[in-house]
Amino acid sequence: MLETPTLYRLAGWSSALAIVMLLISGVALALFFSIGEPWGSINDFFVVLTALLLILPMLAIDRIAVGQAPWLRPVTIAAIAGAVLIAVGQSLLILRVIGLYDSYATGGLGLLPLLVWWIALVVLAFGTHAVAPAVGWAAAAMLATIVVYSLIAVVTLGPVLWVASVVLLVVISAWMALLAMDLLRRVPA
Repeated sequence: MLETPTLYRLAGWSSALAIVMLLISGVALALFFSIGEPWGSINDFFVVLTALLLILPMLAIDRIAVGQAPWLRPVTIAAIAGAVLIAVGQSLLILRVIGLYDSYATGGLGLLPLLVWWIALVVLAFGTHAVAPAVGWAAAAMLATIVVYSLIAVVTLGPVLWVASVVLLVVISAWMALLAMDLLRRVPA
């Protein structure tokens, strides 16, 4: 088991690196929709990295909060399983073992426990105060943005959805940055 300061340091840097992977993924996705392959597979690869990089922050938050919120442990385990399912599904898509529609299933099923974990972050920020309020506000903003984005995606595939995609990318990146800062500030100097 990692020592707590080491876990917080690694989790903070992991969250920061996840921002870079997410942004590269977003650029690759935009290139895929304008140029085509190999940009779709490149996007999928960076989604894999982003999902896996979120595991250490999940473990760190669990260590921070489980004493005050023992209910968090099963939520964390489910969220880690969700991140792994997303990573495995996207990897299988890259390798052409599964098709795009199958990857929607693995991605969607993997995302569900992550959504619950993000809701838990809001509770931890404002209920137990285990994480910084900024992390809770950012998680709430991210959840709201996901809902709005999903509603827009049902209605249109045009420029409004492209703008919503950029907004979602910025909001998720902001959440990851605030999470990274919260974890890194917990590391003794």
